[in-house]
Amino acid sequence: MQHLIAIRTRLDGIDARLNAMDARLGDMADGQTVVGNMIIRLEVGMVRVKDLLGRMDARIAHLEKEAP
Repeated sequence: MQHLIAIRTRLDGIDARLNAMDARLGDMADGQTVVGNMIIRLEVGMVRVKDLLGRMDARIAHLEKEAP
């Protein structure tokens, strides 16, 4: 009987550690989602900047053609 109680105690400890690890994995997944969303927003911002630079380049080229 003592042996079964010791096994049960050990299993309870393992179960508690697994539950703690599961909670940490959930937190990590949430963090990855946040980072993924930040990367997507950064990519959208970079596309906007590239578009603005292209427009500026076209306007500068136009002004250079008109300059004497």
